[in-house]
Amino acid sequence: MIRPLRIGILLFHIWPTMLAAQTAPETPQTPTATPTVVLDIPRLEALRDQTALLLQRGQIDQADTLIAQAQKQTPDLPELHVMRAMVRMAQNAPDKALKALDQAVAKGFANLDETLGHPLLAPLRPAAQDLGLIARSSALPRSTGTRATRPVGQELPLTLENLKWDSQTRRFAVLLEMPEAPTPVALPPLPKRARADQRAGHANLNRLINSGRAAGFSGLLYDNRDAGHSELDLTRYPGLIITRYAKPLKDRKINYGLADDLLYGTPVIGNSSTAYKRGKAPRSLPRTAMTQMPGPTFAYQNYMLNQFYVYPEHRDHDAVDLYPANWPYMIISQGSSYQDRPFVAAAAWALAAMRPDTRAFLEQENLMVPTLQMILRRAQAHVRNRATYLSGAAHPTVFQQDALRYDRIVTLAQSLTPETVPPVPVLKVLSESFAPRAGLIGRSERLFNTPAAIARVWRGPEWEKEMIVAADTLGVPLAPDASFNWVLLRGDPDRVRIEPLDAQGSRARLTLNWHDRRPIAPRAKRLTDRVDIGVIVTQGALESAPAFVSVSFPTHQERRYEESPDSSGSRRLVQIDYDALGAERPYDPVLHWSAPWRDVYAYAQGKVIGWTRVFMDDTPNQHFTADGRFENGQKAAYTLKGKKKGSPFLSVAISPAPVGQE
Repeated sequence: MIRPLRIGILLFHIWPTMLAAQTAPETPQTPTATPTVVLDIPRLEALRDQTALLLQRGQIDQADTLIAQAQKQTPDLPELHVMRAMVRMAQNAPDKALKALDQAVAKGFANLDETLGHPLLAPLRPAAQDLGLIARSSALPRSTGTRATRPVGQELPLTLENLKWDSQTRRFAVLLEMPEAPTPVALPPLPKRARADQRAGHANLNRLINSGRAAGFSGLLYDNRDAGHSELDLTRYPGLIITRYAKPLKDRKINYGLADDLLYGTPVIGNSSTAYKRGKAPRSLPRTAMTQMPGPTFAYQNYMLNQFYVYPEHRDHDAVDLYPANWPYMIISQGSSYQDRPFVAAAAWALAAMRPDTRAFLEQENLMVPTLQMILRRAQAHVRNRATYLSGAAHPTVFQQDALRYDRIVTLAQSLTPETVPPVPVLKVLSESFAPRAGLIGRSERLFNTPAAIARVWRGPEWEKEMIVAADTLGVPLAPDASFNWVLLRGDPDRVRIEPLDAQGSRARLTLNWHDRRPIAPRAKRLTDRVDIGVIVTQGALESAPAFVSVSFPTHQERRYEESPDSSGSRRLVQIDYDALGAERPYDPVLHWSAPWRDVYAYAQGKVIGWTRVFMDDTPNQHFTADGRFENGQKAAYTLKGKKKGSPFLSVAISPAPVGQE
């Protein structure tokens, strides 16, 4: 068993101390420097890394241009002058470097003493000491992360002073002081239109709170991230505290959209009933997180740091499920505005119904979100037994609010004890045939790797691919009767084989064949391009939240496979029609592209010897060898040609490089 994940383990990099001036000093001071500097730190770190890489490569002029452009946009940021000093030292211009440091201190840079430990800047220390730069810098106050915020009534005010940039997680940590939770208060009456299961759950929750057996809403933080568009009515959740963002944070949209900016040190439930509706790749917030890095990493951080969020699918789950993966990191609700709110309410009820010692245990061990995921999935109306929980019916990409059963949620949450909380399954790929470069333009097939969700995009021409995946657990020890269950949640059982490689099921070989678009489930109208394999730990009477291996298929391409003549039972690719735009077959422009041709493959003695490219216009056919070259030996140079109808498309040309000199 892996020990519970702490915030310090969620590392991207260990950064140098150049930006340490933005961290909180031992004695809080009133900020006097540029008030928005804390929100500029992510961009500054990226610039610093780019500059360091250019200097390492000897591209000093490019580094100089990069910093000059940044200073033109934001001339008052002191860190940019420090970067300029590094470039000047690389140019062997110490006088100009010293002048840049003087400008940095004049702009408010408060950490020059530590920064002069950098190898490039270290030779300047004696001169900086003589000129008094170090003393002037040390006397400057830190400008951010200087004051902890406390709730005022049912509101938690958030300002720039309450934020501290955390370079390990690459997010802002909220300096927060939560008071001791008051005695839980019973819920007010439900509205008359409430369902029967809500009334039963409400009555049971009030009985548990009044008898002292339930934790109530006290001590929980609610983070609404759509500017009040789909906000809970706090009068129905006594003790629940809501975040309130100051104007500088709102101006930078820190309060809006995906919850990937802030980390709290207390349990959080939240929602954002928004979507990315403009531009060339409109999509829901969850699909944005899945398809743009570092979205999956931030989603996993929330999962393992007690931050639970709900977002609507907003047209990403209509006739076709457009999500390239499934994961347990958030709840995605069917529909658009306001359809997320019932799930936020359900999560709040679940946490309120827990025994105080159970909820304290979940908070301490960072198990709140995985446990909520288990409760909301297990308490669905149609999930009545373990067999159903170990099937795709319990683990959709997008959840229907009609399946919520508040009475079952309250009962299941109250039944948990610290001893019966299920562990969290996590996965690791040991080997695979999904490649880091595949397809005509060599894009990766490895969409993301996170501990509780692994996603792949099938780009190569193969009929069959394989993975060997290991499973482990976080949180609580495995009991002697525990086992890992590898379950095909979505996909054709005739085209997916799951082979456990040990008695407990901690390793498995996954073999998949190509899938065409098909119904999401038998007799379902909605279609899917994806295979989902779930890993669920059963222990005692309970099951864990799932971990997922997902594979999405580019079914906007029309592929034709045929039986191999070697009687092996396998198949080989005969043709790919790439012309999705011409045939009006939609695809995700972030992940895929179209091309105005089809490739017809040729074989000899069971091996591909090349293919013929047939264009959809009057362009003459082109012939390729097995390694993707033209018949004359030259490479095919592919270029993504901007957008047609909002989608990227591909063109091909012969590389001018002579044979043998690519």
